[in-house]
Amino acid sequence: MDKASRPEGKDWFAHEELTPDEVAQIIGDGPTDIVLSHDAPLGVPYPRQDLVQHLPAWRRDTPWSTGRLMRSDEHQRLVRAVVDRTKATKVFHGHHHARYSDTLAAVQGPVAVVGLGMDQHPLVSRCVMTTPDGDPVGPDDCQGSAQPLP
Repeated sequence: MDKASRPEGKDWFAHEELTPDEVAQIIGDGPTDIVLSHDAPLGVPYPRQDLVQHLPAWRRDTPWSTGRLMRSDEHQRLVRAVVDRTKATKVFHGHHHARYSDTLAAVQGPVAVVGLGMDQHPLVSRCVMTTPDGDPVGPDDCQGSAQPLP
């Protein structure tokens, strides 16, 4: 969304975005339990209320242009296609730069979504520990003892 103000290779990377060919390859590889991606799947409530994805891009009151919002939505549709078609039950991503947990209603049932913070945030917001099955646990500092997430 804000690539113009950030240096490529430092603050954003071209490979952050999936291509339709990559999505087809991922889906073709079959089912998976966990998706680890930069971007969030479409349909995850934005942790801050200013994105309002339930509205068409042209009706959103945000600092980003309609074109950038539409491109972002389209990429999140690609991530969502991966989640739905691989029947994933857990998604970990960093796109919103905010630590949060939510549930995405999907055709395969509820999908646990964990968003991670960014470099300037405390370690606990930038990492997530999981059980061997990929269930998130929330330590106080990502180095302490595991505690279930609320």
